[in-house]
Amino acid sequence: MSPRERAWVLDPFAGSGTTGIAANLLGRRFLGVEREENFLKLARERRREIENFSTFDDLRSRLKMPPAAFPREPAELVLREEFAEETPF
Repeated sequence: MSPRERAWVLDPFAGSGTTGIAANLLGRRFLGVEREENFLKLARERRREIENFSTFDDLRSRLKMPPAAFPREPAELVLREEFAEETPF
């Protein structure tokens, strides 16, 4: 993960979005790519959960990191969904 706040984290196989949740908890922006619809739905649900600031704060408090490692404010959650009609493979 990048040491800079608001840096981008790319996960080309996003799955259920765990990397994205961790990135957002640590003040990084996240771009994930996933082609399986079930994983997309799960990642979307998990992202919505951390939009609630009490959930966000609860999850962040469970991380074993010094307070200085956390950003002062949550990073914006970036979500852009595009679906291709066909995949190249």
